[in-house]
Amino acid sequence: MPTIDSLNGVESANIDSINGVETANIDGINGDNEVGNPVASRWLIGAASGLMYSTTVANASSGWAQLVDLGSNAYKTIAIGRDGDGAAGKKRWMLHASNNTNEIAYIDADGDMTTAGNWTEVDYTTAYKATDYGPHIVYGNGVWITGGFNVDDGDSQRTIMRSTDGGANWTSIDHDTGSPPQDVSQKTYAVAHKGGNSTLWIMSQGAQIFNSTDNGASWTHRKDLASITGVGGGNANREVRSIAYDGNGRWVAVLETNKILTSDNDGVAWTLQTSGVSGTWSPTCVLYANLASGGLWIVSHQNGRLQKSSDGETWTPIWNNTVGQPLDTDWSTSTIFSMATDHHTIVICGSNGKVAHSADGSNWTVLDPAIDGLTGTTYRAIACDVIAAGRGAAEGTSF
Repeated sequence: MPTIDSLNGVESANIDSINGVETANIDGINGDNEVGNPVASRWLIGAASGLMYSTTVANASSGWAQLVDLGSNAYKTIAIGRDGDGAAGKKRWMLHASNNTNEIAYIDADGDMTTAGNWTEVDYTTAYKATDYGPHIVYGNGVWITGGFNVDDGDSQRTIMRSTDGGANWTSIDHDTGSPPQDVSQKTYAVAHKGGNSTLWIMSQGAQIFNSTDNGASWTHRKDLASITGVGGGNANREVRSIAYDGNGRWVAVLETNKILTSDNDGVAWTLQTSGVSGTWSPTCVLYANLASGGLWIVSHQNGRLQKSSDGETWTPIWNNTVGQPLDTDWSTSTIFSMATDHHTIVICGSNGKVAHSADGSNWTVLDPAIDGLTGTTYRAIACDVIAAGRGAAEGTSF
């Protein structure tokens, strides 16, 4: 089937919607053509001390440089979405920091991102700072949701904040259903949206999974992972580190000790997958990429490990970093903190100044370092400017 490269002289990568319908939700026009996935025009990485790095090279293979210095905050999760005008609004970058002041910073994608004063900082009324792994700042259907550390207000547990006006104002959401009682020490590492105009969201707090059917305004407890067998060390080893969606009905969640769960009914029930899964690995992120070579799940880990699956059920190592097993000597054992995709390229970032990119999820090119002289820099988060990529389709997915 032929692919539409442009419409009325506008390239498909620059078309966000047609008659109010986002291009990711358009399978064909007059039954004859497909609208291709947009290609990223910017990749953005967050590091310690408020430093942001970026490239405008489509496959992130070169061109990395410092973009802006936003001060002392360490931004540990990044997302692209829109301002408060929904699908008609401007694209907006959103950052979530690990400090307890000015936790949020945002800027419209068409603004001058190189000047710190052009970024708007938002200080939550209470301390909902970001944590590693995730992602746990996500945009979907006009709503922004952040996770992170828990705040105990005496009779409820709150780990998420919600904004409906593009990040200018945030509301603390109480998701404590009381059964089972949530542990105040547990964080929300993972937040995910189903994509498009769906009002379905899934999030975790520690070893508990919740879903929302009203665009994140209220939440229902769905799974207590204390029932997962073969995991020692209590619920701390059952923490959900990341959740993603493939755009076709399947969700994948990864746990602290590399237990992998799938759900085919929007998070109501979860199935433990064991084929090819090593319980000694420690995941940091999961995403789904709809690549030219086929759909692929990728899980990143500490110690430089990667694994893949075409269905979320049977997993094989990409980088095992064990003698006699798949090993990337360029990446070595550096922790992979974050991944992003535009469905053409997957990009990972991590410690020791490293970034790597792949067009098929199996063959990778490592940039070591991505920027000359920054071998000691730890890159905590990455995103591209294709809204919702990593959840199975572009806007209309992280991650």
